[in-house]
Amino acid sequence: MVIELQAAGTPERTIRQILEEFHTRALSEPRMDDSSSENSDESVWDDDEDDLDTNGQVHNQVEISPGSRLDNFSDDYSSDNSYSDSDYSDDGYDANEALELTRQEMIQALRDLQVRIGPETKLQTSQLESGLRDALRSAQLIGDIKTDIDPDTLPLWKREESIVEAFNLIQRSIPPVEASDARSATAHLVTCLEHAMNEGMRCVTFVDEKEFRALCIRIISIRNFDGKPLVVVAYSTIDGTCRKNLKLRVARLFGTETSHIERVSTRLEQGLLTALLGDNQLKLPYDYEPQDEFHRMYKFMFSFILPLACVSQDDLRWICQRNRCTRCAKSLNPECSPYVFSDAQYCSRLCENKAAQVWLSVTKKEKAGQDPNNLMFLPNGHINPSYELEESYFENGYVDPDEELQRSDIIYILRGMRLDIPPWTKLSTSKLEARLRLALDASQRYSGLLHDAARVELDQFPRWDEKVSSPYEALGLSERIFSTTPQDKREEAMASVCSLLSRFFKCAQKGADTAIFTSAKDFRVFVMKILHVYALQEATPLILTGYKVVHGLAHREDILEEVRLENGPKGIISIPMTSVEQRLLEFYLEQNQDRLLANKTIPESVMLPVNRLSRDGYEFGFILPLRDISPKDVVALNEFGGCKLCGVEAKSRCASCKVVGYCGKVCQVTDWKKHKPFCLAVTSGTWHQIKLAPSPASPRLYTSSPEYSQRPPENLYSDKYHLIKLEHVPNKSKGSKQIMVASDAAKSFTLRFSKTDNGAVFENVMKALNADIDRKAIYRWVKRVGDWEWKICLECVPETLPSW
Repeated sequence: MVIELQAAGTPERTIRQILEEFHTRALSEPRMDDSSSENSDESVWDDDEDDLDTNGQVHNQVEISPGSRLDNFSDDYSSDNSYSDSDYSDDGYDANEALELTRQEMIQALRDLQVRIGPETKLQTSQLESGLRDALRSAQLIGDIKTDIDPDTLPLWKREESIVEAFNLIQRSIPPVEASDARSATAHLVTCLEHAMNEGMRCVTFVDEKEFRALCIRIISIRNFDGKPLVVVAYSTIDGTCRKNLKLRVARLFGTETSHIERVSTRLEQGLLTALLGDNQLKLPYDYEPQDEFHRMYKFMFSFILPLACVSQDDLRWICQRNRCTRCAKSLNPECSPYVFSDAQYCSRLCENKAAQVWLSVTKKEKAGQDPNNLMFLPNGHINPSYELEESYFENGYVDPDEELQRSDIIYILRGMRLDIPPWTKLSTSKLEARLRLALDASQRYSGLLHDAARVELDQFPRWDEKVSSPYEALGLSERIFSTTPQDKREEAMASVCSLLSRFFKCAQKGADTAIFTSAKDFRVFVMKILHVYALQEATPLILTGYKVVHGLAHREDILEEVRLENGPKGIISIPMTSVEQRLLEFYLEQNQDRLLANKTIPESVMLPVNRLSRDGYEFGFILPLRDISPKDVVALNEFGGCKLCGVEAKSRCASCKVVGYCGKVCQVTDWKKHKPFCLAVTSGTWHQIKLAPSPASPRLYTSSPEYSQRPPENLYSDKYHLIKLEHVPNKSKGSKQIMVASDAAKSFTLRFSKTDNGAVFENVMKALNADIDRKAIYRWVKRVGDWEWKICLECVPETLPSW
């Protein structure tokens, strides 16, 4: 075959590469038994017989450096050259895997070389490969060299000059923060090469940590390239299919040459060195033949190594870019020229700010909002018809780009409001938002206070007379404390918002009219101003507020000063509030704001302060008294008219319990693990009848109303199954261990569960409660069967415990 290729005029270098390919495939061919293994070795290595004795031992000396993993290899190769399945790595490591770098490794290498790309860049893999090649060439100062580099035309490096010292001189000029894996790998390689030459050896082998792959390098010569050492090398990679034969293949590759040093290296180091050697190989003349060639040179490829310095600042401007946006990889056009940040380029201001970790807040400015004198409301009280949504920017620094409540946030907020929304629900974000709006309206009793669900006309209500009573006390926003530990902090968001508003309004009674809710973690500030207070049904206040969001790393003092300059507030209070709580409060105010914007006219008394604040980026909304959702509303909000998992129209029900509906088989199978405890309780569980008494020792602790009542609680669940909570009496009075409290999610009842009325069932409940000392309550399914009687299943426990 070689003769035919030579006759066809194929260059010697191409012939060597073809032979190398055949050689690699031969080494990678698996051996099935001992005889085939030996025959394979003889066919591939028939010209190596002089290097081995009769027992298959290698003549040439192999030095194992300290720390090498190859010193664990067995030396008896002739006894059994075959291998079993156990020779492969347990973690699925493939010895024949290419030495190519992964996408993340290329990104990390480029970032180590100070190339301006982000870890989440959308650049294609081919663009990253091209960028890494350009960066390595720039770091070696050969990026501008258009001609080939012929080592034979360069002077030899003086022997008295250390190549390691020459590499170190360049490395010392690099700041420590700019150290990279690529530079470390090349520096390690050069150190090993010089150590090998000092020991009279010219070959170095880098073996990966899993002992499956080796990068073999042989020094050919060292040349002087513009005062820097250019190390000409021949290199080859050996991929072993088992642990035992890698060392033998490495020894056979070098043949009878001088001894070689073996070092352990990581896969990333091998990949970087291979990429560096492969790219430098392209800079050699096409027909390059080293003068110091030895008889196995056809198995090697030729390349060279130069010290890696810093990538020049001029090159950093175009590496990995090539007329593409640094962040989103879109092609640039002439209009993109202004969007240049540092040494990168961007297709838009949005990409520039995101890459610079500067987010832009979006407010509801209008089409004519570019004119600061253009008012939101016309003199006649009508909204300016030219107003449309428009972006307005506050470039104060970094802020979390998720400006709206996320789907998972809404789920846990609803769970904290005692709605039965499981964390694994597949309800869409729009349906969850609609459920949250209904829950907020139920909390502020909107339907009972205002008859028009679509809009609120403020001119129908009188101003609150603060001389008679305080509107902030009438709000009834008390600080709430969870009786149980929530599964997620976001379940406390609604209660926390009410508590923080209560804190603000207490200060409002003393003259403060502005609150700054700060979230230091997300660099987000929510500013709220009290504008007017109106009276609904005499005893219910409606507080009109202005609000805006300030983003970024602005100092608290700067924000306070900015707020002071806005119409001179009477008093300012700063309150810590998490970003989720801020977004929930903003969601609530926006919901009520839509009802104000639905009016065709707005009173002039409202227009003046709103117009002034709108110029400073404020929106406006109103706050009504926020209380616990009534039991009837909780039950209504927990009613699912469709599929339990996704909310789509239910087409079938569980064949066993006949209770839960699903849209199809997919949702039913997905929900089975969660539904199974309830289904087993209904179909095959043991049900006990219990009696709950209406006469607790302390009405304040056990009844949902402060007034004692002997009437049976209203049955909001009809004949449906629901959960109840059983917990100990929170007092130390005599006989308290014989009494427990039973309550439901809707808080429609809080009754006594005693040993006197329930006997053995009470004992079983106590055992279940004492089994888990970390929990103060247990939850079980019940079904009402009388005024004071329920059936309960103690065997089956809910998959996910409620938050109430």
